[in-house]
Amino acid sequence: MKRACLAASSILRKGSGKCLEAVSAAIQVLEDDPCTNAGRGSNLTEDGHVECDASIMDGHSGAFGAVGFR
Repeated sequence: MKRACLAASSILRKGSGKCLEAVSAAIQVLEDDPCTNAGRGSNLTEDGHVECDASIMDGHSGAFGAVGFR
């Protein structure tokens, strides 16, 4: 968590970094870390299937992106 926060804050400290870029940087750190179980796979459902989803939204413009898998 600390590394994710540091990644986001370093972008925000630059002044030109946008919140969306900071959030994306934090998420990338979490996805690359096997301890967080994010981005490296998903837990199985009770019936043994993989289900996962992700989304991100720019609150200023309302633009968003999402993905889901089952």
